[in-house]
Amino acid sequence: MSSAEPIALGLPAMPDRPLAPRRVSRRIQVGSVAVGGDAP
Repeated sequence: MSSAEPIALGLPAMPDRPLAPRRVSRRIQVGSVAVGGDAP
């Protein structure tokens, strides 16, 4: 039974765009770990 029709799960629809543009963050060190900026 393969149906191509999506099933509604009662979840809200995703917005077309983010609510606000993301800010550029600075990279800082927390101990030996880099946080923010382009750090993963």
